[in-house]
Amino acid sequence: MSEILDLVSAEVFIIAEISGNHGGNLENAKSLIIEAKKAGASAIKFQAYTPDSITLNSTKPDFLIPKNNAWEDYSNLYSLYVKAHTPFEWIPELIATAKNVDIPIFASVFDLESIEVLEKNNIFAYKIASPEVSDLEILERVAKTKKPIFISTGLSNLAEIYNAHQILKLNGATQIYWLKANTSYPPPLSEINLRTISNLSQILDCPVGFSDHTLGHVITVAAVASGAKIIEKHLKLSDNKQTVDDFFSLNPVEFKEMVIAIKETEKALGQVFYDIPESSKSYLNGKRSIYVSRNIKKGELFTKSNVKSVRPSYSLKTEFLPLILQSRAKRDLEIGDRISLSDLEII
Repeated sequence: MSEILDLVSAEVFIIAEISGNHGGNLENAKSLIIEAKKAGASAIKFQAYTPDSITLNSTKPDFLIPKNNAWEDYSNLYSLYVKAHTPFEWIPELIATAKNVDIPIFASVFDLESIEVLEKNNIFAYKIASPEVSDLEILERVAKTKKPIFISTGLSNLAEIYNAHQILKLNGATQIYWLKANTSYPPPLSEINLRTISNLSQILDCPVGFSDHTLGHVITVAAVASGAKIIEKHLKLSDNKQTVDDFFSLNPVEFKEMVIAIKETEKALGQVFYDIPESSKSYLNGKRSIYVSRNIKKGELFTKSNVKSVRPSYSLKTEFLPLILQSRAKRDLEIGDRISLSDLEII
């Protein structure tokens, strides 16, 4: 899927994450795909797992969701994942819907079973969530598909990131795209550290993006300005649907506003350029030049009391001032007259 690399090198690749915002309803999931396309997303992502593949149905303390957690209303992890998961049997219809509106679709994987299900459905790329960065089996199996891999940093330090990157490469992955992420919902601004994006890109020599769990899209745009070549942002159908991730997700209107802001920012970033832009050239007369500031008679010396550096720029440039001050006037000059070299009699 080399076209992803081309997209990344050309423009920001914007992923609409639908996660559990379908609320357990297939039609909602399909509507999210359609809305993402309308909003200008580059691709759709869902999460492929079953509650039994990601946790145990246990009420022992280890499996309870702690207080002050964003999902504390769910009694245990299993209950949360029952509510949030995307059933495997939906996958063919989700892929068909995405194909119908012409938007790529792929998924996060959390176990070997989900990878095999997605392979059977010929999914075009994979996402590895940050909790699975150290899962050797998942890394090796996804890498061996030879498909593009998006992978989040959220719960990993640099050593773990680097190790996972090498494992993916050793097992055949050639298109690896890391996403700087904070696994908190929403994260404190002081912990986001967007400067990590360009630094990680240099260390791993690959495009790096931003998986954004902040509110709104201000930080998303800042990430693009910081070098993010990929953006992942959660999408919800509306502000009225109570879904597991709705509190930090954008509705379709907000998502479209984000896409527009990203594209405007990307255009403004441009390239390293020191020439005068075309649109500025009509304002060149705003530069200074040396004009007569008091009437001067022929043969009179030019001095700082009868010439002055002012706007506009039609007279001699300011760098000629030392030469002018060493000269006499060859003709009578009035206030506001331009000065030319032919007016100077050098002493």
